[in-house]
Amino acid sequence: MKPHMKHGKLVASVLFILIGFCAGVGMNLFPISATVHGAPGDPNPALKSVAHDATLAGDGTVSAPLGVANGAISAPKLSAAAPPSLGQILGFNGANLAWQDAAVGGVRVVDSMGQVVGLVTPFGVLRRVNGLTLPLSVTPRGFFGSQQGEAGGMQFIHTSDDCSGPRYLDIGFVRGAYTFGSRLYYAADPTQQIIQRSLEALDVLPGGDPSQPGFCHPRAPTARIGGPVSVLDLSTLRLEPPFHLEF
Repeated sequence: MKPHMKHGKLVASVLFILIGFCAGVGMNLFPISATVHGAPGDPNPALKSVAHDATLAGDGTVSAPLGVANGAISAPKLSAAAPPSLGQILGFNGANLAWQDAAVGGVRVVDSMGQVVGLVTPFGVLRRVNGLTLPLSVTPRGFFGSQQGEAGGMQFIHTSDDCSGPRYLDIGFVRGAYTFGSRLYYAADPTQQIIQRSLEALDVLPGGDPSQPGFCHPRAPTARIGGPVSVLDLSTLRLEPPFHLEF
């Protein structure tokens, strides 16, 4: 092969390598852009929507930003320890959010956390519980019967002659109720007219059990307005003794 032909091939090879090198550098310095085509006018075509439940609104795009839906903040979404009763408001008890009875005028019994136990009235300390106005028996140390040495008496109405069958309590301006320790025995719904034929009396000593039968006293039939006895666990109210008065 002639020398000038070898020289020409060598130059061509070098030029080919240089062209490839320059092309690689150019691709790095000037990257090729790719466009993702979405809906017309969408400034962020790569994002179409965000999956969510009914507590949120929008799809997460610029045209429909993600937000809290109207009415989505319900009582269970709040960091209160227990669900509210009818008429209660959300307040701060010194440590956490808590549902509390709305402030009222007059003398109130308040617990150690600043929560209102109830309003002092001639019928007892009244408190709204589960939509009912119930009288509570309290002392500065807590609910009556929760301390050693406190004994109480209870009387339940029966429609039978021998105190058998369901227990009832009277319903007047307030519902009949007895507080003993962590339990409240009260007249529940439905309100009804009953004919009293016997009266069950209990002397409940400390540590006693009011669910056990008491002494039965027959009575002449008498019409009364009452309700069946139900039991409320007072610990569910999350009230912390000692109690005190506020004006």
